[in-house]
Amino acid sequence: MIPFKKSSFEMAENYIYNNARDIDICLFELIFKNKCSHDFLKVLKNYQNEDGGFGHGIEPDFWLKESSPIATTFAFQYLDYLNENSDDVQEIKKNGLNYFIYSMDKENLRWISVPKTINNFPHAPWWHYNEDDDNEDDWGNPSAEITGYLNNSFEIIDYKILNQLNDKAIKNLIYKTEIEMHELSCYIRMYENFQDELKALLYPKLKVLIKNTLRYTEEGWKTYSAVPSMFIFNKNSDFADDFSSVINDYLNYLIKNQNNNGSWTPTWQWGWDETNWNISKKIWSGLLTVKNLFYLKDFGRI
Repeated sequence: MIPFKKSSFEMAENYIYNNARDIDICLFELIFKNKCSHDFLKVLKNYQNEDGGFGHGIEPDFWLKESSPIATTFAFQYLDYLNENSDDVQEIKKNGLNYFIYSMDKENLRWISVPKTINNFPHAPWWHYNEDDDNEDDWGNPSAEITGYLNNSFEIIDYKILNQLNDKAIKNLIYKTEIEMHELSCYIRMYENFQDELKALLYPKLKVLIKNTLRYTEEGWKTYSAVPSMFIFNKNSDFADDFSSVINDYLNYLIKNQNNNGSWTPTWQWGWDETNWNISKKIWSGLLTVKNLFYLKDFGRI
């Protein structure tokens, strides 16, 4: 086990305060400084639109101002770091869930990740809207994740529709023999919001898919790939014990590969619009540094 030095943490902290967005600084202070969640929620609300959805570049790879399902799931992932269910948290979630219901393709029981207006804003090429790419091959991203959130607040959605969503999600997952890593991550987030009975049904399948999708070596992690934190989000994950060895190796990898300025940087790039990518890269570096510090702390390295 490689120790994470105090000086390495201090470098990361300095990088965050000098380079990260306000929301990521607030998240850092929430995790490490025991700061009240009020400031964090206040900043998070700045990304929420009147329709309850989120936009304004909260997901750094696209800067669309209007709401989108993907950006809204990204906001819900921020909320997962909170260990509270205050009135302010409930209000943000309720408005976001209402947006999910409003934006759902009810005929096909799914969500389209982003609207076509995304093409008018700086964005990564994989988010470019193309009607020819509109298919159900990767239904789970983001529809499975959103289905999970709705299960956790089922009182605001028609129970019949929720059951139909659950049935579709379970059937889609059970019949998969292989899966794209982002879609798998969405199914795991869905799983974490399911009741115990459905969890018991899906656990064996998800465990196999994680095993077959995960990269296990440092060489694999140097490129954009399926790292443990993509599937095992924290120490309380039902899958943490199953993959404890690779998690330990990954924590060692994070410690060894921290940059000299204290940050961790993206292992991907846009491949176009270099000027705006450099802005996005800086934002991602701040967020990834906070997330990696959380992972090191949660698994006992800090």
